[in-house]
Amino acid sequence: MQTWARIARGDAANIIPPNFNHNLIRARSPPSMSFKHPEYTTNPLPAAAPTSGVTTKFKLSRDQIHFLKSQSDRRNMSTRISSFSTIAALVWKCYCISKGIALSTQTRLMFTADIRHRLCPPLPKTYFGNAVVRNSATSEVSQITSNPVHVVAEVVQAAIDGMTDEFVRSFIDYLEMMQGKSLCPALELAESDLRIASISGLPIYEADFGWGAPQKATWAEATGNKVVYVMDEPGKNAGWQVFVILDADTMPQFVKAFYEELASCPVTSQL
Repeated sequence: MQTWARIARGDAANIIPPNFNHNLIRARSPPSMSFKHPEYTTNPLPAAAPTSGVTTKFKLSRDQIHFLKSQSDRRNMSTRISSFSTIAALVWKCYCISKGIALSTQTRLMFTADIRHRLCPPLPKTYFGNAVVRNSATSEVSQITSNPVHVVAEVVQAAIDGMTDEFVRSFIDYLEMMQGKSLCPALELAESDLRIASISGLPIYEADFGWGAPQKATWAEATGNKVVYVMDEPGKNAGWQVFVILDADTMPQFVKAFYEELASCPVTSQL
């Protein structure tokens, strides 16, 4: 993004050439799949009739997320809990509560993760290409709804931390082994499943295309159902925008659960 911005504003002297060496993520020979990758399928279900979802935008401050993360610190956790894991845990718990799903049901939170720093050695910072892999955190609904957010965040963080170099190499080899087959993301979700995507950390507000720093950025189109999008708020030390898309019947219960979960935070959230 910074390279595009520099080209647009004519700052040729500071352009850093992108790295197009895609051999850095080529499959091993022979390919070896050491993990299952259920987030992808060769047998997509027939497209279901589109369901209309309503979108509600929430704002979360850094103070709120720091407060929720600090609860894990009090448990003397050796694993660092990220802001993304905390936000994901919050919406995952609220979703399970709002749907009234049977407590014994398995629930899955699907997410995408940047693999650039997960490989050994890491991909160069200038690497240009798709380096994102899907994964999911799974648990029983009872464990999500009955535990505080910071405990649910530990479940999400464990799934993220499990995306090691071997996990990523296994996925790359899986793609190699599936060549010639119609492989696609498994987007047909069970009622207990939720998808979340984040571009938090993307330097959107640092990208000057010649007209100054951006004042506002948002998703061009937020569509679907049972989907959550996360991105940064503008401004130094700002928080996050969280776009939640659910069916109209579920959204009121989700909003109620969301604010009840944040009731103990020092700063209230906003729609």
